[in-house]
Amino acid sequence: MNKKSIDDYSNLANYYYTQGNLNEAITHFEKIAALNPHEYKVFQSIGVLNYLLGNLKDAEKNFKKAISHDHNNTEALYGLGNVFLKQREIFLAITAFLRCLNIDLLMDKAKRKLDECYLTLNKNLLNNTEYFDPFSESYLSSVYNIRPLKKNITAEKNRYNNQTTNGYFACNDGRTCSFCNGVLDGPIVKDLLKCNTCGIYRKQLFPSKEVVREQLKGFMLSACFDKVREASRLRDAKYQVSILEKHSKPGKLFDVGAAAGFFMKIANDHDWIVDGNEISANAILWCKEKYGLDIRYGFLEEINLPKNYYDAVVLWHSLEHVFNPQLTLDICKEILRLNGLLLIAVPNKYGHDLSKYYEELHFFEFNLNGLHWWLQSYGFEPLEIIVIDHEEIPQINLLYKKSNIH
Repeated sequence: MNKKSIDDYSNLANYYYTQGNLNEAITHFEKIAALNPHEYKVFQSIGVLNYLLGNLKDAEKNFKKAISHDHNNTEALYGLGNVFLKQREIFLAITAFLRCLNIDLLMDKAKRKLDECYLTLNKNLLNNTEYFDPFSESYLSSVYNIRPLKKNITAEKNRYNNQTTNGYFACNDGRTCSFCNGVLDGPIVKDLLKCNTCGIYRKQLFPSKEVVREQLKGFMLSACFDKVREASRLRDAKYQVSILEKHSKPGKLFDVGAAAGFFMKIANDHDWIVDGNEISANAILWCKEKYGLDIRYGFLEEINLPKNYYDAVVLWHSLEHVFNPQLTLDICKEILRLNGLLLIAVPNKYGHDLSKYYEELHFFEFNLNGLHWWLQSYGFEPLEIIVIDHEEIPQINLLYKKSNIH
């Protein structure tokens, strides 16, 4: 078929569109796609027309085809985000609109849609109204055949406490994702493997505990020596504490990987009874001298903590550093009282950011979708989810409560 025939179909498709006959317009655009399957703009047009007709599944399929031919096609990504928003798949919509802004920061219509997503999400979470959650266990199980992995907490504690190998070791799970049982591909970026199902990244090789202990025994954050950075850390901690206090009055709090105690200091100022752990001896000493607070020395799984005791457990940029997030979450759930709060902050890296901001001691890199489902599979109910994408390294703040579902 020659170019003139494609032009004829294009003219007819545009004619039917101007006449309001969208189905005929789709038919002629599909004929062009059959002749030239690499013309991504045709799939984009078919996606838009199907969206206008309310054929959301066909719209989704064609927007995805357009994106597969051009990953930086912001209009197709924007269209896909609108499809997800219409289907109440809020987390997927957020991902699509954030991708638009990652490509074109000045795409105002994507910013407006992102605001709409956050408003809808937080309204549903905070008012506890029922809404379709595409990352619920039932949805993922039925569509992607994902099952949460239940592990024996005692066996896991023994496994990691007995890890004394010098140097580096390969994770026992091999190429299987320990979060969703998916397959790990890669390395994708440096030594990071990526799960092809939940999208969480994991290092290919882990340092032993003894190596990490040696590396971090004298570690100090720059905020310990720089008053401006210390003030910034304390402001951030105050914001995090304010998230907790929207849902709970001050009580007993445990800070996992407390570093130099910035979070503990602010929480203590707000009348929380604070506790925490850290493996940097210097950071522990600095906190004691500067803020008068005691931090326990050691990895979380090495410390004996009371069960059903704490009103809040905080993982403030520490979950990405732990050897075994499953074990960490098991312990957090074990020490929290019923309806106790779990506050997590993690980087939200993707694409070029993974390489640009690669960190040797980040054993995992998370995303909103995979992390949200994983937490729910452990019996945590979402209260508030905040995506902060205006900073140099985007991050996610998540607040959940321990329920009696599992």
